[in-house]
Amino acid sequence: MKKISDRAKYNMLALGGAALLALTAVIVVLVLNRMDFQPSGIASWSHLYKGDLVYHNLLEGRYYQLYSEYWYNGTQLFRYWAPFSYYVIALLEFLSGGDIVIAYRYFAAFSIIVGGIPWILWGREAKRPVFAAAVALLWFFLPENIRVYFCEGNTPRMMTAVVIPYVLYFMWRYLRRDKRFSLIGVMLSLSCMVLSHVMITAMLGIAVFVFLV
Repeated sequence: MKKISDRAKYNMLALGGAALLALTAVIVVLVLNRMDFQPSGIASWSHLYKGDLVYHNLLEGRYYQLYSEYWYNGTQLFRYWAPFSYYVIALLEFLSGGDIVIAYRYFAAFSIIVGGIPWILWGREAKRPVFAAAVALLWFFLPENIRVYFCEGNTPRMMTAVVIPYVLYFMWRYLRRDKRFSLIGVMLSLSCMVLSHVMITAMLGIAVFVFLV
């Protein structure tokens, strides 16, 4: 009975942490709306342009546009930046009713919730749900992530910040819990990273390799 009780307690604390994540995301979006926040980072609009283009292409039934005459006179759209984050932005633009600025505000909420979930799961399994909830809440607000979101506006880079916790979580499950199927999670997470930002993925790959050695 004690084990069942402990499991229920950790599950409830994990659900509480997830609820705090959702509440934090809502508050952040409300504050950004109240401030009438406009993306002003050095790379914001170049990335939002591609997200908006993907959105309108999807509405017209085009799932992948290789070139645009408006992007550097016909340079490939995703030649230097992988496309995954732009499809996420397109989805958020759909949820915002076609407003790309609102979509970018929603991207903050997306980063908070989706980037925090693996910390919550990790804490539940490691029996440290309160500490994990604190890490999950702080993840988006780390100085580097705040800098990228507000000062750079680099959505592919922010997308890697969302996915990195999943790589760490699944790697931990594989190494410490001997959950072999977690390797599938590692591969899927790394694939999402490759489709977001190849260089950051390479840096994380090197770090994981050194850690494993």
